[in-house]
Amino acid sequence: MKRHALLGLMVAVAGLGVGELPALARPNAALVRAIKNSLPIKLDRELSDRTRYYFSEVDLNNDRKKETVVYVYGAFCGMWECPVYIFTKTGSTYRLIGKTAAMTGDTGARVAVLSSKTNGWLDIATLVYDPHTTQTANWKLHRFNERSYQNSSQNLSETPRRIILRNSGSGLKLD
Repeated sequence: MKRHALLGLMVAVAGLGVGELPALARPNAALVRAIKNSLPIKLDRELSDRTRYYFSEVDLNNDRKKETVVYVYGAFCGMWECPVYIFTKTGSTYRLIGKTAAMTGDTGARVAVLSSKTNGWLDIATLVYDPHTTQTANWKLHRFNERSYQNSSQNLSETPRRIILRNSGSGLKLD
């Protein structure tokens, strides 16, 4: 019975395009180090205890190696957004190849991979809130410029089909 329930959960999560099961995932020390090094502030013990991250792994450049997309939630988030980091793994370390943001709040973080490519890498979109002009959530396009993912001001006209990351559950602690 437990085996069938777990299998059903794994199939349901795989259908969402999430690379890992958040409740069963084990923190990866090298990934945690890379995330901490990418944050705009140094975390003390209290901030570290209140910081959570969510991640998904997906091959973005068709090299049969998965890149890691990470959404981080904590005290350093702005009023509307929290950071999203994109890492590539080289040996046992992670290298930052993109930094953007995704919306916080009831709708939560959403990161999608698009079918379009730029410089051989799949384009990415994040759901962000625009408090200034439209006062709505919009999907923003991010393209690879041969070295890293860059933010753009371009909005997508529709919701992407392949959402790879949502901040559901309690997330993983940065420790």
